[in-house]
Amino acid sequence: MKKIDFELRLKNHITAKDIVKIERELEGEDLSCSGFIIDYSSDFLLIQNEIDFQLDGFSIVPTYTVAKIRCNKTDKFHKSILKKERIFEKDYGLTFTVELIDWKTIFKSLKTNNKIVSIEDEADDETYYIIGHIVRVNQKTVSIQYFDSMGQLDGESTKVRYEDITMLNFDNRYINTYSKYLKEPKKT
Repeated sequence: MKKIDFELRLKNHITAKDIVKIERELEGEDLSCSGFIIDYSSDFLLIQNEIDFQLDGFSIVPTYTVAKIRCNKTDKFHKSILKKERIFEKDYGLTFTVELIDWKTIFKSLKTNNKIVSIEDEADDETYYIIGHIVRVNQKTVSIQYFDSMGQLDGESTKVRYEDITMLNFDNRYINTYSKYLKEPKKT
């Protein structure tokens, strides 16, 4: 798809507040997510996720991973259900702006708004997942204070290279619930 056609489709989906299925492709692996495109830049899509008729947080994905954007009758029917259930009007949208210029500006926007994030590298043979507070935003990396499955915060931050990130999530039920029960780092 030509870049101009892609941008026009994105603008139309945002204006119409369409639910879309975003099919992504990374090193031969097919990945997808469904939801509303809230914003975009030439390099990133900001998506409000829809899962089982609930709006559940936001994802940011690089546009180079996007293979196709679908909006069919099923997607339109899902949107009508969200409207009838009054979920759409209550939970749609983001209350602050995320600068989608590059990973550095994205992380600065999220850090300013005290967001806990999860970061994924889905392209690696050993997919990694890091969740935690944004500690430092650098030119080529972000430092995260990781917490484990028991809510234990690490004493040191973990550096993640921007070039390794294929998906970033924030404000979903998983992150927001876990973050209420975090434990201070163990003293060594």
